[in-house]
Amino acid sequence: MRSHETTERTESALREAILDVAYYLRRFKFNGYDPRYLKETNPPEKTIFIEFPNPPLKNIQWEVKKYCESSFYECVMYLQEKINKAILSRHLDSMTLIKENNWSIDKDLDYIKAADVECVKLLGLDESSFTLFANPIQKFQWMISALYYMCFYTMKEIQYLKFFHDSCDNYGSCLDWNFGLHNNDIRGNDNVPFSCALYSFCPDPCCPLKHLRESESCFLYSPCLRTSGSEKNCQFLRENNNYFDSLILNNWNVSCSCEQSGFRWDSKSGICVDIDECLENESICNTPFEMCKNFPGYYKCICNPLGYRENIETKKCEYDSITQKILYPANYFKMYTVADDEFPNENFDLLNKFKNVISDCVFNENFSFV
Repeated sequence: MRSHETTERTESALREAILDVAYYLRRFKFNGYDPRYLKETNPPEKTIFIEFPNPPLKNIQWEVKKYCESSFYECVMYLQEKINKAILSRHLDSMTLIKENNWSIDKDLDYIKAADVECVKLLGLDESSFTLFANPIQKFQWMISALYYMCFYTMKEIQYLKFFHDSCDNYGSCLDWNFGLHNNDIRGNDNVPFSCALYSFCPDPCCPLKHLRESESCFLYSPCLRTSGSEKNCQFLRENNNYFDSLILNNWNVSCSCEQSGFRWDSKSGICVDIDECLENESICNTPFEMCKNFPGYYKCICNPLGYRENIETKKCEYDSITQKILYPANYFKMYTVADDEFPNENFDLLNKFKNVISDCVFNENFSFV
């Protein structure tokens, strides 16, 4: 019984920690910037929600790496311990207070305003103080390192990240009076598995917008815009993006709809490329008499040219004595020397005929023996 209770308490603590970590990292994802190349004359560009920093970190922050490299649980608990030392944590945010106290704009506006004024004050202190980090560079390295690992665990589909059981459609920076308690971003819908984790920890290579209320708004920004097909739907699949080294380099694998069947989207080239079914499935032609040949958009199972041919009537592969005689002459022909005047001319004819048999069969899809 004690073991069961301990497990329940541990899981409850972990889920609470995930909410704290997601809140703080989400704030940095949408409001943070890269201070490494900041010019004093220009305002900082807040683009972490579009892509991870480019160039990437030269080194992962050592303490984050220590706790996050091998254990999801230790990673989250360490991040929470660090984050809860901040001046503004999730529990002090005006959005959290509104939900916990069931305040409404109609009845409790004064309470909401007072809580938000205090929240904004704490937010300013948190952003400008050195409570957690000695300088902006150190903060940047820590936050990005944490985002790397939490995004990676999201791509690995750690089950504790599947649902937050709490709302996440906010920027983690007090009440946004333009949106209210929820910004209704369709990507921050906790009813969809892993949506809140993706929204909190990962860039969105399919839609590099800070706020998205409807998917049509992303049309002009989609990497699929260059495809020739009528469907411009961009898919960001977790199972295709679970390599840590690729993740930090923004080497995302996205999928776009291709108009022509037998083609798929290639993220590296940015175009639809032919699917080589023969290479991807070596047993796609299921008899020993056949071999697979790839064509643009499709494949064919052709008769193995090393001893077989297609019967025109039955369309099945049959044993071919001609190629067998060429491949295994010792089984069929008397052996002759060059000086032998009786070398049969028909053997030369067979050899000459066979010169083009293999190449014709392999490279001409309409080839058949006569």
